[in-house]
Amino acid sequence: MIIIKSTQNEKIKEIKRLQSSKNFYWWEGTKFFAEILKLNVKVSFLICSETFFATNTKLVNKINAENQLLVSDKVYESISCTVTPQGIGGLNKLPEIDFERLISLKRPCFYLAGVQDPGNVGTIVRIADAFNFGGVIYETRGASPYSEKAVRSSAGSILRVDCLAGDVKTINKFQRAGFSIFLLTPHCYNAKNIEKVEKNKLSKALFVLGQEGTGIDFEISGAEKVFLPMSGNAESLNVAVTAGIIGYLCNKEN
Repeated sequence: MIIIKSTQNEKIKEIKRLQSSKNFYWWEGTKFFAEILKLNVKVSFLICSETFFATNTKLVNKINAENQLLVSDKVYESISCTVTPQGIGGLNKLPEIDFERLISLKRPCFYLAGVQDPGNVGTIVRIADAFNFGGVIYETRGASPYSEKAVRSSAGSILRVDCLAGDVKTINKFQRAGFSIFLLTPHCYNAKNIEKVEKNKLSKALFVLGQEGTGIDFEISGAEKVFLPMSGNAESLNVAVTAGIIGYLCNKEN
């Protein structure tokens, strides 16, 4: 295999263009690489540094990759989005998913109403994976789960969790399909303690999480406002922490 040693190589330029494409997402690191191997996910472009390939040749050759590039360590550093690159990364095509499939699972889902921090978004994807949620719906005004930082924060969960862009009309689709719609609020006024909600309603529900700082900025007819009870003085919880507690409550035995 020829080693690419120039950052001006046309293939390297193509990789850099595709890193910002809406049709692909960039991943890297040994942990994500291990998830790719475990799930036998097809990779569009696999990029491997000389150093990584020298010690992981057999594993790299097991990857189902349409295109595989071996590059110098210096070239890999020019592609990497991390401070200390581990020498392995790639581009995957965004999966083709539809709302009907998500609805048919009849499992709880998260709806991110403009959540801005990609780290929070990626963590929520990881939480959805941990608690067997059906998927994550995100608004395009917020961070995408397929952005580089969100993918990194998901720790490989993006490979297992269905993530779809949506809007308020999407919430209505879930509502018509018999899902309970819960709007998370940090305030108990005019809202119900989520611990008082019947367990069967939590198992087929769409949980709407608002923007950091401003919360949910719309109303949904027929939706129920809920809050997480807190005994301390903090005004609210981080949105990803909130998602984690919701995931736990949905899986908690009666």
